[in-house]
Amino acid sequence: NPQTGPFFIEGAEPGDTLVVRIDRIGLNRDWGWGASIPYFGALAPEYKTAMVTDPVPDRLFIWRFDRSRMVGVLDLPNSKIG
Repeated sequence: NPQTGPFFIEGAEPGDTLVVRIDRIGLNRDWGWGASIPYFGALAPEYKTAMVTDPVPDRLFIWRFDRSRMVGVLDLPNSKIG
């Protein structure tokens, strides 16, 4: 997963089955991003599976991370929930 990995597991070999428990994870930067892309993703409409709603707009979302509180803040100025 490009957002959370890769992880190196010492001693793992191809074909091994692993159980991994993450005890702690930290932020390595103070920002991140996400996006909505028209006609892309698991719930995107296409010619075979029309959806009730229009495709999502093409949009980039920038998250600000507060490392001291371990939280991410997403500014959405047009959001109804603030």
